[in-house]
Amino acid sequence: MQSYKESDVIILCFSAIDRQSFERIRNLWIPEIQRTIKKKIPVFLVATHKDLKQEKYVRKCTSVVSKTEGEKLAMDINADGFFETSSGDSCCVKKIFECAVTAVHSSRKRYLQTLRKMIFK
Repeated sequence: MQSYKESDVIILCFSAIDRQSFERIRNLWIPEIQRTIKKKIPVFLVATHKDLKQEKYVRKCTSVVSKTEGEKLAMDINADGFFETSSGDSCCVKKIFECAVTAVHSSRKRYLQTLRKMIFK
């Protein structure tokens, strides 16, 4: 599980039609990230299967995760963003990765600025 120890950004995904995957974000992945990654890095929370939440069969068989619940979890874990997406929503997937890259770039830029201030005091 330590393959992400040197990560610059984390994108946590859960299925909006699988409440267990949603609960694992809070109970498994956040504690694991906090134990493993000792630096502050951008974290984005993504709900997949957005398109299936309205299907009658799905709603009958499982407890779907609402957008409000996803947004609340994102706030609780101090995520830098929350997105809902589906397999046919390539625009949203592109936006997720654009936000992740922008966050990493901004983070590195601030780090370099701080480092320069320390070096050239």
